[in-house]
Amino acid sequence: MLEEPALEEAYWTLVTISRRAKDFKETVALLKALEEKFKVKIGDLHGKPIYEEFVKSADYKE
Repeated sequence: MLEEPALEEAYWTLVTISRRAKDFKETVALLKALEEKFKVKIGDLHGKPIYEEFVKSADYKE
């Protein structure tokens, strides 16, 4: 069962906040939740400028 669609926006806001705070462990958890709860395909984030620092992190590489 999918979550309430309006909640998806809140998750994306939290992704942005955690990414900017360099809390990459939380960013990973939120992206996984988006995939599971909302069936969002995240895919490879390499080459996307806003995720440049995140993809270099140990948390992303796990």
